[in-house]
Amino acid sequence: MTTVYLSRSVATIDNSAFNNCSLLTDVYYDGTRSDRERLLKINSSGNTYLLDATWHYQTASVEGTVEWNSADVKYKSTTAYVIANGKAQTPRFTVKDENGVVIDPAFYDYEYRENTNAGTGYVIVTFKGDYEGTCRGVFKIYLTATTTTTVANVKDSIKLTWSKVEGADGYVIYRRAWSSTTNGWTDFVRWNNTTALEWTDTKVYAGTRYQYGVKAYFNRRVDPVSGAMIGGNVGDNYNLGEVGPLKATVRITTRVLNSVTAGKKQMTVKWAASSVFTGYQIQYATNSSFTANANTVKITNPKTASTVIKSLTKGKTYYVRIRSYHEFNGMTYFGEWSNVKSCKVK
Repeated sequence: MTTVYLSRSVATIDNSAFNNCSLLTDVYYDGTRSDRERLLKINSSGNTYLLDATWHYQTASVEGTVEWNSADVKYKSTTAYVIANGKAQTPRFTVKDENGVVIDPAFYDYEYRENTNAGTGYVIVTFKGDYEGTCRGVFKIYLTATTTTTVANVKDSIKLTWSKVEGADGYVIYRRAWSSTTNGWTDFVRWNNTTALEWTDTKVYAGTRYQYGVKAYFNRRVDPVSGAMIGGNVGDNYNLGEVGPLKATVRITTRVLNSVTAGKKQMTVKWAASSVFTGYQIQYATNSSFTANANTVKITNPKTASTVIKSLTKGKTYYVRIRSYHEFNGMTYFGEWSNVKSCKVK
């Protein structure tokens, strides 16, 4: 006996039923491997040749479902996603049949596709052995939120800089302003877009508070797996990026330092005052880079236009600059430093 055909209805094979069947090589079972495990009991005594033969099973068409490992993905509503980092994304997963039973990985092959760049990533599962058919799992690859590194007053404007986002084709800048008429923020507006990592807002007004956020996007393209359009034009919300941390500042105009006049171990500093802001910071030092013997004087009356700095060293040359500051809701914001003037103390 070299070949045995077993019906799925067989429930038990008793001891020694296939004793001495040393030529037995193939068993054809009219059911799946899982049917055999559930329905057929084979007593091992005297049935070694049966158990050691090659078993052939029926294949079952399965409607598989991919479930992502919760340690490898995050969720927005029911959408699984990961964050783009320039590398191939391979979140782990489990495959289950239509009854929720886990299918052993021995019964399928899989391949990740479109899993590096921002967009939609896939795992394609192809069943084999006891099962036939395919299924796929879908996950989004989001661009990471930008990091706004600076929001600073510069001459006649406010300058933003931010960190590069892996996979981004460009950046959208959002801003809003504090309105005195509503005593609160206006709605965010999409102010501009750029491929650079900095942007200067020139349409700003002295004393107004502004808040900024930067959002990365990638250009629209056809997904080669689904055939759908993915990504976002500049004007689209669907661009798989997130607005980074919001940064705020008050537009503070640059002061003009009018004069620095030397006196006996002192100097008189004069500037163009502005009552729009809270006050001034005057910095002086013994070198033009303000790293040697640097000191700061705080002027709290915005109407003040001059001050005398005393207790200086005779014969020393001092360099001076000034900037306005503004206090708002417990925060202090600073303007750009002024031009630099110097004098030699008597």
